[in-house]
Amino acid sequence: MKKILSLGLFISGIQLSAQFYDADTWYYSFTLGGVASYLSHQYTFNSDMFDAQMKLNVSAGGNIHYRLTQDVSIFGGVYYLRAGGNYVINRLNAPAFRHFSMNYFQIPIGIQFQPNRWLFEAGGYAAYLLASRVVIYRDEQMGSRTIHLFNDTNPFDGGVFAGVGYGFQLESDAFFTAGLRYYQGLNDVFAPDFGRREANYKTTFHQIFYLYLQAAYSF
Repeated sequence: MKKILSLGLFISGIQLSAQFYDADTWYYSFTLGGVASYLSHQYTFNSDMFDAQMKLNVSAGGNIHYRLTQDVSIFGGVYYLRAGGNYVINRLNAPAFRHFSMNYFQIPIGIQFQPNRWLFEAGGYAAYLLASRVVIYRDEQMGSRTIHLFNDTNPFDGGVFAGVGYGFQLESDAFFTAGLRYYQGLNDVFAPDFGRREANYKTTFHQIFYLYLQAAYSF
């Protein structure tokens, strides 16, 4: 309890280091957080409509920042992102599901506006697929099976993002940001051949919420 109170006092009473607020300043950061991802639209299989649900994953990466002015900076990063989504249907109180998991090498590029402690950001991202699979569960008798879908998934993903965060500094050389970023995919997640095999297929996009903690250091 004492540690929590001490942390609260630090956050409420400190100012971010001036070294991160000077124009023409380069600094780098490391980010780690949890991902809540969805695949847009319902999923149809053998005339059954599966409802889209959240899938929990993780993401981690590093960034390089350049401060244009005291409040505005640009950044680019390299991330490992686990995304995908769940689809569920209830048949006589016996749920069946499909868990889609996609792992990406992601490059976000954006601009940040940071007046004092608050951070607002927006930009775009590109991602390359590393692995893709689906776990299918039909019922207790059929059990579950895993199918690798690398050839059925679009190897490239891309889209836009926006986010908000709050920065604070402890007694260290780093300053920290706790933030929430939303990614909206603009590329179809699945390859054309996969879509043609599904009845009533609709273009499917990633929708991802990324809750993260970022530690930044000056050069």
